[in-house]
Amino acid sequence: MDAKYDKIFSWFGMGSGSDKRVRCTLYITPQLGWRGFVDKFLKPQIALGIRRFWLHTPMGTSGEMRNFPPVGPTNIRFDQWSEARLNRNLRWLSMGFDEAIRPLTDQGIQVVAYLGSMQGAPEFEGVAFTQKHLFLDRVRVALLPFLAANCDIAIDSSCRSHEGQYVYELGQLLKSLKTRVYIESAPFRGTEEFADWDICCANTQWKNVENPAHWHPQGNFPGFIPPQDLKGEVVRGWWEALPAQYKDYVAWYRDTVPPVIAQGQTAAISLYHYLKEGGKLDDLLPKS
Repeated sequence: MDAKYDKIFSWFGMGSGSDKRVRCTLYITPQLGWRGFVDKFLKPQIALGIRRFWLHTPMGTSGEMRNFPPVGPTNIRFDQWSEARLNRNLRWLSMGFDEAIRPLTDQGIQVVAYLGSMQGAPEFEGVAFTQKHLFLDRVRVALLPFLAANCDIAIDSSCRSHEGQYVYELGQLLKSLKTRVYIESAPFRGTEEFADWDICCANTQWKNVENPAHWHPQGNFPGFIPPQDLKGEVVRGWWEALPAQYKDYVAWYRDTVPPVIAQGQTAAISLYHYLKEGGKLDDLLPKS
């Protein structure tokens, strides 16, 4: 595998649309399906040397916000595939994922599926301790297409878990199966068991993580584990809208991505938009 661009994830905000009829999906359409999505969006980047892809909420969202502790407002579900497959009109979305993605991962191309939080979600929290068999079956079904495609898994708000809790234990199980697991966003003091895990964090939020003022307890906030004590991969995501001071993705990424890669961290960016605007991959790499 060519390692030249191995510090770049091509990020797709799959569930960032607004049409609830198609689960707010972007990029994938009924006409394309998953094979068409791969052909149109992933293979051209693979031809350029990109080997890592990040599919944020690949099965979309219902568009409905839910609010439960400790996560707060969210529309991302861990069991998004389970929810999508209930709608017979969305078979173009819920079927064919593993058949389209597995040929890529079999070639050593990494594909990460970013899923919603489990901790606090009523469909998991309510049965985790009272009906263990039902809980495990829901987890198994939720992960079915992604594990069949040999995807790695990122779990929203999973940094709020602890050793012995079911989110942590699920991560350990997946890791034992050689599946990479990314926790979001950054581990707190008191959860040092996460210090050697791979993490993903919004680039805007990482500025707080790397600020020494936030490494110590303040009121109810336990403080972040200092970045120098983290041993896993750090993926920083450019997941916000284009900042007002930039006119395009090219200028934004050329200014902000190389310094992150120079630190040894990984950038998850909307490479599709960057390339569409005429950006060059080598401009994202630190100057030697």
